[in-house]
Amino acid sequence: MKNMEQIERLRTRQRNHYHHFYNSQSLFEKGSWLEKPSAAIQKYIPVIQKTPDSRVLDLGCGPGRHAIPVAQAIQPQGGQVTAVDHLPLAIEQLQHYGAQYGVLNSIQTTLVEVENVEIPEQTFDWVFAVSLLEHVSSEAELSKLLTRIEAGVISKRYVTFVIDTDVKEKKAGTNHLLEPLVECNMSASDMKKHLRQAFPSWRVVVEKEEEQNSIISRGQGTIEQSKNVITFLAQKY
Repeated sequence: MKNMEQIERLRTRQRNHYHHFYNSQSLFEKGSWLEKPSAAIQKYIPVIQKTPDSRVLDLGCGPGRHAIPVAQAIQPQGGQVTAVDHLPLAIEQLQHYGAQYGVLNSIQTTLVEVENVEIPEQTFDWVFAVSLLEHVSSEAELSKLLTRIEAGVISKRYVTFVIDTDVKEKKAGTNHLLEPLVECNMSASDMKKHLRQAFPSWRVVVEKEEEQNSIISRGQGTIEQSKNVITFLAQKY
């Protein structure tokens, strides 16, 4: 488990990385991971679109890769997205893009570290977090967050999580291992245990694990990254 000094060092590196990335890539720009929503989110949008006055919580919203398409889908039915991120630049850009795409009035932004996010009980029709849960500062904080999420979802409604686990990084073309930019770098099996403990009575619709290998640019270098990505969709009874 990382101490708070290590966590803060990682988060400083993350802030620098994402500030550079968000300032150099536009939302929905072709060729970047901001080009379109995650497949797990895209698949559920038609479902939430049918729910009048839906309330959606996007944890780790970034500049709006998911919040904006979801808001576009639910706005005509009176829906509202609460979008949370710890980066001021992400919130600023989400507000900019929200206005650009005509959905700013349907998005409520919140600037807060994920460990401190407040989730009112029995409030949301859908809570999702894409590449966010692995950035909680510890397993204990992860358990607390999942408990708050579980309590915040209305009966018969859903959560969707996409989680990076078993993350390994090294300098491209070498065996030089690097410290991944992940605070809570758990094994896939341990993360699944946390999910089962947090949502014991829920109907699990999707729980899959996929190995991914990629080459990414970060700072002045190129990095080889491997990880196991968990996709989890469940319905509250």
